[in-house]
Amino acid sequence: MGVLFFIAKRTLYSLAVLFGLSLLVFFMARVMPGDPARLALGQRTPEEVVERFRNEMHLNDPLFLQYYHWLKGLLHGDLGVSFVTRRPILDEIKAVLPATMELILFALFINVVVGQTMGITAAWHRNTWIDNVARGFSYIGVVIPSFIFLLFLILIFCYLFPILPTTGRLSYGVTPPPVLTGMMTVDSLLTGHFEALLDTLKHMILPAVALAVPSIAQGSRITRASMIDFRQSDWLAFERANGIPERIVMFKYLLRPALVPTVSVLGPGFAYMVVNGFLVELISGWPGLARYGMTSILEKDLNALTAVVLTLGVFFAVMNTIVDIIVGWLNPNIRLAGTRRK
Repeated sequence: MGVLFFIAKRTLYSLAVLFGLSLLVFFMARVMPGDPARLALGQRTPEEVVERFRNEMHLNDPLFLQYYHWLKGLLHGDLGVSFVTRRPILDEIKAVLPATMELILFALFINVVVGQTMGITAAWHRNTWIDNVARGFSYIGVVIPSFIFLLFLILIFCYLFPILPTTGRLSYGVTPPPVLTGMMTVDSLLTGHFEALLDTLKHMILPAVALAVPSIAQGSRITRASMIDFRQSDWLAFERANGIPERIVMFKYLLRPALVPTVSVLGPGFAYMVVNGFLVELISGWPGLARYGMTSILEKDLNALTAVVLTLGVFFAVMNTIVDIIVGWLNPNIRLAGTRRK
């Protein structure tokens, strides 16, 4: 019951945050300079056509009335119609969201595997050249944005050593798999299109690594520091005094509590990947949600922009809830403290 109560409480908090986010983004998008109707229809469109478009999109109504119409549609599962393409926003997001989720999940996998391995190795070989190299990489990875890493990776692996594709999601001439989930790697596995699977993975490597590098740097630093702090604990000294080998002490008794701070930053790390994904997807030509959001900003497609930000907010809320549940599983004291709080 404690876990269910925790999830219900976090869900209510998330709904309140999403409501505030929708208000903020909706009104900020509406007060941005520029006429969205004129941008959508073009400068040569007759004024009467533009005025009719404004009336159809409720752009002549007061802002709170515009928000009422938008929120009413949202509660019925309608995110509105794009000012530019005149297509339902929900259909457009469904078309681009799987590509972004595929890329970010791949980047998260790289982050977890490489970041934790680097942090554990650095803690095990503390104050050696291995530790110094890992710390040097973490300092560089934290301060350099993902799109800069992507440009360096493209220069190295696409021009100096042309072994990986530059842009896109699938090479020309490769038959895409039937659409089941929208994630090309998953669809390729489910339908047995292994040529499309390998080609998609080649296209994903550079943008996914570029997105993962800052999170790898931060995660490895936190893992290293946590393991060094816990390694000096009295209860671990007791385990060593009982003759338990150091390797077993580290991986059986030390690793689980040391991972709590690392897992806690997965939520912000996910947010960092999504934010960096705007430029990474644009540079790599990845047809995902971030690229779609960047296009909506440049075209001032208000409905699309609001829907993209709200979609990202939903994923942040879900990711933070999942992270809190994992942290509670790793450290029951945190979970119990949260459920007993009055």
